Amino acid sequence: MKNFNNSKIIFAASLISTNDQSAGGYHYHLDTTINILVVNDIVEKENSLERSDDLFFSVYHKDYYAEKKLIYLYSGPAKSNNKKVSDSFSLISNDFKSLQNVPLLLNAIKDVINSNEKGVYLDKEKDDTRDSVPFLARIDSLSKTSSIVRFTKGLDSINDKDENNEFNLISAQKLSDKIKDSKVLDKNDIELVKILLTKTPLTFGYWGAFKALMKKFDPERLPIEFGKALARLSVHPGAKSHDSYHYPNFNFENLIWLKEFIPLPNKRTIDYVSRRMRRELKKIGETKPELYTSVVSTMLIEFDSWDSKITNKSFIPAYVLSGKYLELDGYRKSRVVYLPLFQQRRSDPHPEAWNKNISKVIDIFNNVRNSSEIFNFSYQILKDNNQIIPDLTKNNVLLALSSNFDELVLIALKTIPKFFKDVFNQISEDNWLMFFEKSDMKSFGIFIDEVRCVGTGMGNIYLFNALEKYFSTYFKDNIERAAPLAGMYLRFLPRYVYSAQKFRKVLELVTSFYSFSKSSDLWRILLDNIPFKDLLEFYFEIIQNKNFVEGNLEIIEEVILGKCKSNQSYLYGYGYGYGYGYGYHDIFIESILKCLIAGEKKVEEFGWLLLNKYQDSSDLDQRKIQIERIFQWLKDTHLDPIKIQIEPIIQWLKNTHPSSYFLGEKWEIRRIDLIGILLEKYPYLSDEKIVDILTDNGWSLTSSGKLYFLMQNASPMKSRIVWNALANDNSNEIKDLVLIDKSFLKVVGDSIDIDDLSKSGNIQNEVLKKYIENNPSRIKNDISFGLALAAVPNPELQDIAIAQLVKINALQSKWLLLAEIGLPKPILAARKFIESLSDTEELSTCILASIDSSVFTVRDMGLELLDKNSEKINNEKLLASLSTSDDQKVQARVAEELLIRGSDNKVFEDFDNRVLITRRRNRKAKEKIKDRLNSDSRIQNKGILAPKRMEALLNLAKGKNIRDREWALNRIASLSMKGVRFDGIKIEKTNTRRNK
Repeated sequence: MKNFNNSKIIFAASLISTNDQSAGGYHYHLDTTINILVVNDIVEKENSLERSDDLFFSVYHKDYYAEKKLIYLYSGPAKSNNKKVSDSFSLISNDFKSLQNVPLLLNAIKDVINSNEKGVYLDKEKDDTRDSVPFLARIDSLSKTSSIVRFTKGLDSINDKDENNEFNLISAQKLSDKIKDSKVLDKNDIELVKILLTKTPLTFGYWGAFKALMKKFDPERLPIEFGKALARLSVHPGAKSHDSYHYPNFNFENLIWLKEFIPLPNKRTIDYVSRRMRRELKKIGETKPELYTSVVSTMLIEFDSWDSKITNKSFIPAYVLSGKYLELDGYRKSRVVYLPLFQQRRSDPHPEAWNKNISKVIDIFNNVRNSSEIFNFSYQILKDNNQIIPDLTKNNVLLALSSNFDELVLIALKTIPKFFKDVFNQISEDNWLMFFEKSDMKSFGIFIDEVRCVGTGMGNIYLFNALEKYFSTYFKDNIERAAPLAGMYLRFLPRYVYSAQKFRKVLELVTSFYSFSKSSDLWRILLDNIPFKDLLEFYFEIIQNKNFVEGNLEIIEEVILGKCKSNQSYLYGYGYGYGYGYGYHDIFIESILKCLIAGEKKVEEFGWLLLNKYQDSSDLDQRKIQIERIFQWLKDTHLDPIKIQIEPIIQWLKNTHPSSYFLGEKWEIRRIDLIGILLEKYPYLSDEKIVDILTDNGWSLTSSGKLYFLMQNASPMKSRIVWNALANDNSNEIKDLVLIDKSFLKVVGDSIDIDDLSKSGNIQNEVLKKYIENNPSRIKNDISFGLALAAVPNPELQDIAIAQLVKINALQSKWLLLAEIGLPKPILAARKFIESLSDTEELSTCILASIDSSVFTVRDMGLELLDKNSEKINNEKLLASLSTSDDQKVQARVAEELLIRGSDNKVFEDFDNRVLITRRRNRKAKEKIKDRLNSDSRIQNKGILAPKRMEALLNLAKGKNIRDREWALNRIASLSMKGVRFDGIKIEKTNTRRNK
């Protein structure tokens, strides 16, 4: 694609079409931006100049999510090669009013692109697999919906007819031509040069003219403006100057929008021009020192005013400040500035120029606000020339502190206390660290007092970070500095930031330096903020090291004891909720143990005080935290239980090496009693811990001990836990314990609900079997439990349950419920009961109930019993009852029996009608009813043609089933021929032979 660095703009335009619907495909409404740029170059060919005109054409879409995407790009000739359209509108026309005619403009561009397709670099929609419309096909639509939002006309270098002297694109290009051609600049031109050097943005449109000025303009004519231009060229991308690119108050044409067309200048171009200007400055400094200082002083002050930083691309400022020595990085082919700049001594490349123009240096010194390098530079020159250097002010003390010139830093360290209130929140983290270590003790003392008075020192994030770094890394063994900083750290540290290691370091410093009794209330507040665990650990450390001011230990003990009755969320102090997961009770328990085994009388007495506070505290009941840790102590610790005779502290309960006080069974029983108390206080742990105690050999309990544990304070909740535990495949050990004692077996069994039986496992079924064998009254008192037990898919349990139900004569009323379990054994038991009945009426009732059951196996059993006992029961009555059933198998059986036996009972009229008119169901029963109704021997029976049956025939004749409809019509015809009358139906005899 064409390089536009040396091109002249003929015109540029930006068009926007909102809610563009011409894209097609999945698009709905788009904001389409069209950028048009036409430029020309004068190209030398065969000793003559030829004009080359080029078009840059780009199209962007902005979708629903406001994401701007390039979808079309053309960069090529601006003239059409198509002879057929040679008379069409030309993009090179000087008729700028016509160029602003959108339909004319876009169609001309379409002609140009169609004849120069090689210039199309991107046509995203053409290659889109979705149903999008190629861009050129959208031109007609876009020409109607687009409008020009920005337009600028440039200079036609061949046909120069523009006489407008206003500073705009045209005047910039004209000025560029004059400079390139070394023409004389008039007064008006000079004014335009001032604007171009100091105000216009360095972007495409003005950049070409600016670059030409940098290369060929004599800085002696405008040294101040030239210095400002060098500063603008040197600013880094984040400098304030970039915020001023919109220039709303300046009297020149705004061409910022042209950046969207061509992002010039690029970084390489800027670097090239900067390095070239560095070389020019070097020549000026060698030949014209006064001009050099005028240009450079302006450049440095302007550069600093934009808050720009010296970077590895700051070629011009770096040369001015440190060019006497190596300021370019040789390892990188001098393409970057070597950082940090060498400024331990004066290193400017033209010292004599500055020595003879000290006023310029003073001007720099008084105006620098942001760059420590520039401030250092001016200070060294003034000092080298024995000038009276003004005292540092609040405006430049921080610059001095940030300098890499040690002498200037020391001056700043002494000066900072004068301006604490003004610069307190501006001092950087590194500067604070430097102050901590290098300031004189008088300044350091002033700082400590100031922060103590302000009271909000740690609101300064830089100061806080400096203290964090100070105590995180090795600091010199200077307690006179470290201890006051430690006190400050303790006083102002935010609660959300916490480090145990730093806390202990800080506490050690203040405890060995300050006497807490002199400001006991303050120190109690500070100590009370420290996490309980760390305060206790620190207590043991200072006791061991003996490094504390007399009286401090007693105050620490008072704070610890006071925290025992505090709100426990406060006991954690700093860092609570940020991964500080060690429980308060664990800390307490371990701390008591440490005190009792410390071997010092004073510490042991403090341990007993802690123990008493722990007993009096209600925190254990309220918070219930970290009980898991106590159980772990039950398993793992090995301490003498005589020394710790209090139930909540049960670290030693899992001790398998008892003392002389608790021997053998006595010790085991004592442990179990305490475990029981603990579980009683914290029932939410029972589920897990009861199973753990029964199955984990780490508890070292004997079988009798475990059984004692189960029987101790036996409750429905404990029984339920044991029953649930039996559901696990590895619960044989628990099962054996339950089966050992019949009384506990009864407790467990009595806790079992009917709902539990359907989910019972193999081991639970073994326990159930033993329970029922030993407690048969459970089924007698709860027949529903017995029926549910018979439903358990375990043959032994079914046999026991059925035997008990038979024994208590429960089948008299519950035989159907038993049968409808649907399992073989319960059905067999129910069948035996029915077959044992001698009363015909009772037998018929049971058979009828069986056949009417929704359980198919019970229904089939009833039908079998019907066949087997047909001689004993009243068939007519039974069939009448069964005829109301909707079960297809029962209906077929009734139809079959009626075909054999026949019946005049009117209930069968409804049966016939209901079965016959039911569609797509029970064909077997229908056919048997048809057979019965077809029987001619029954036509004489008027009942066979009762209204219900006649209604059934008529309904079938009108139905959609062909087979049933034909049968019904034949039957109606047959019956009608025999004298049976059907309402609405007339029968006529016809002769089917053809008339000859």
